[in-house]
Amino acid sequence: MFLFNRGPSISAKELEGKLSERPTIVDIRQKDAFRMGHIPGAQHMTLDKLHRMKVKEGEPVYVVCYSGMNSKQGVQVLESRGIKAYSVKGGMNGWTGPVKGGNV
Repeated sequence: MFLFNRGPSISAKELEGKLSERPTIVDIRQKDAFRMGHIPGAQHMTLDKLHRMKVKEGEPVYVVCYSGMNSKQGVQVLESRGIKAYSVKGGMNGWTGPVKGGNV
């Protein structure tokens, strides 16, 4: 039997409660999906570029994807660099908070 590392995660509702604090949110979905709607303040970055992401020391990063599966990989990439990161459970499919559209 395979055991998958769940890694640190946060519910969409918990993250919505943190939006006033302007957390670092990274949306790793495709550009078109990001343009159609994303969490306000989120930045777009593909999974393969997370190894280069610059983060203020000690600041957590919240990683969101479509359903919460790929964001777990993103968390692993960031944690391997010593960055505290959380996967958003359910991804954008589970997000019921505010959504912003627009360019990447």
